[in-house]
Amino acid sequence: MEHFTLNTNFSLLTGAETHEWIQSFPRMVTEAFAGSNDRTRLLGNLLVLEQYVRTLQQGMSEECRDVSDVLKHALDLLWEYLEGHTNLMDFEEFANNLNACVLAYNTGESLTDTQEDFFKTHFPDGSLADEWLALEWCAILLMTLVINESGRVDFEDCPEKAPIDFYGLAELLTLLEDACIELTDTPKLSDRAVDLQKACSLVHQTPLFRQIVKNIQNSLKTALTAEPGQFAALREEYRNNTILPKEYAADLLKY
Repeated sequence: MEHFTLNTNFSLLTGAETHEWIQSFPRMVTEAFAGSNDRTRLLGNLLVLEQYVRTLQQGMSEECRDVSDVLKHALDLLWEYLEGHTNLMDFEEFANNLNACVLAYNTGESLTDTQEDFFKTHFPDGSLADEWLALEWCAILLMTLVINESGRVDFEDCPEKAPIDFYGLAELLTLLEDACIELTDTPKLSDRAVDLQKACSLVHQTPLFRQIVKNIQNSLKTALTAEPGQFAALREEYRNNTILPKEYAADLLKY
C-alpha cells in the first residue's frame, strides 16, 4: 500500500487507490499534526467545521430555519478559546452539560437535574438531527479542552489528557462520501457492501468529491502554517466558506 500523505493529489488517484486514501485519512492527519500543539489542532478542526456549519445554514435557510443557538455558542466558545479571549471557567459548565446531552442522546445515558434542564432548554424537540454531527464534534472538542486544562468532568471514567484529535473530521468525510452518491446521481445497485464500494469508487472520480477533498486538505494545511495573529482573520474568512456548493446544501440535510 502506498504511503499517502496530506499532500497527496487525490484527483490523480484511481480505483483502489482512492479507497486506500480514504481509509488512510485519519492516519494522514495524525501524522501531519504530530508535534502540533492543541491550538493548531483545534484550528484544523474549526476551519473545516465552520464550512460544514455554513453549508447547514444555507440548507436550512431554504426552509426559513437556522442552526441552533447552542451550536452557535459552542463554536463561539471554541474560537474564543483559540484566540485567547476565554478560559476554562468560561466554558467548563457548558462543555459538561453539552457532552452529557450528546451522550444521553447517543447511548441513553441518564442526566442529572441540571443536565436535564439544559437538554430541555437547548433541545426542545428532543434532538437537532440536521446538525447532530456538528454538535457532537463541538462537544468532543470542548471536553478535550476541559480535560487537558485539568477542569471538572461530570462523568465517570474520565479519559486521560490527550492531544485534540480529528474524530469529527473523519466522520464528516464519511458522511460526505455517502451523500455524494445521491448528490452526483451516481448509480448504486443495492445497499450491499460490494455495491456501495462500487458506487464510492465512481463518486471518488467526480469533480464534486474531488473538490471536497481538496478543500479539506487545504484547510488543514492552512492550520498547520497559521500563526496566532492570523486566527481572527481565518475565523472571518472560513465562516463565509462552505464545504459544498450552495446548490447542494438543502440536499445535504438528508444525511
